[in-house]
Amino acid sequence: MALSFTLFSQCRTLTQFYILALFLGIGSAGSHIIPVSMMITNWFIEKRGLAMGIVFAATGVGGMIFNPLTNWLIINFSWQTTYLISGIVIGILTIPTAFFIVSAKPADKGLLPYGGEEALARQSAEEQGGVTATQALRGSAFWLLAALILLITIANMGVLHHIVPYLTDIGFSSTTAAALMSLHMAMLIVGKVLVGGLADRLGLLKSYLLCMVGLMVSIALLYGSYFLWVAIFFNVLFGFSIAVRTVMPPLMTARVLGQKHFAVIYGFLNIFTTLGTAVGAPLSGFIYDYTKSYHMAFALYIVLCIIAALAGIAVMAKAKKRNGALAQA
Repeated sequence: MALSFTLFSQCRTLTQFYILALFLGIGSAGSHIIPVSMMITNWFIEKRGLAMGIVFAATGVGGMIFNPLTNWLIINFSWQTTYLISGIVIGILTIPTAFFIVSAKPADKGLLPYGGEEALARQSAEEQGGVTATQALRGSAFWLLAALILLITIANMGVLHHIVPYLTDIGFSSTTAAALMSLHMAMLIVGKVLVGGLADRLGLLKSYLLCMVGLMVSIALLYGSYFLWVAIFFNVLFGFSIAVRTVMPPLMTARVLGQKHFAVIYGFLNIFTTLGTAVGAPLSGFIYDYTKSYHMAFALYIVLCIIAALAGIAVMAKAKKRNGALAQA
């Protein structure tokens, strides 16, 4: 990842950008969601949801810091210099951390996961063991998780990338629309931590459904966002609820499919995040071009959220049934 950013500074053709983008994608996948989710799952039994929320909230903090910083560097120096500096910063901050601090499992350092022996004893046998990647791909639980991840991501990206155009279409200035978008991003940081904490307190299913209801209500609020207070409420609620996309799936995957092949299984599931991202943003644009309105797109995303909520109920019911059978055995 660091090398890709550094070499971007030397690109002179679009083909060179495309080639380096392939390596950047590999670097991003290998250094972000999948390994971080695996490490949090291994290191935390107690407070796992809160830990996951804090970690993914850091992505929002990083965006708030580096987006204006890189913009300043581009304006005052050049995009080439900015890529070079970014690559150096990534290398300095992440590579020593990976080599000297990070461990995949607490056992590698002679430690127990957070919660200690009591938490290990309470942890379900299903989660401690879990299924192999091959078994997961053959089971319905994996595909239910894949479906909810795909549908939530389509709804998220379909709304997120069109918030500013929609608000300007209905009469807000571009400055106000951008400020409201910033409010959403700030709330997303808080929302990830809150959602993680809720998962620990209420349980995965209740916190998941709470987020999904919040997501559906927030999208419905867009129909009344002609009023400023409604637009503000939408951005606050949407920023909180959409944390379900990053915080909940790894927690649910560990609970339902276990930790045996967690990294491989969640790697496969992350493909559906990429697919949802690829579909959501252009889908809203296509619907807008065809109907001259976003209203049909918003209705579609509410329906997708309802289906995703039902998929979540089904997959957690499967996990509960399996854990009950293991306890009786």
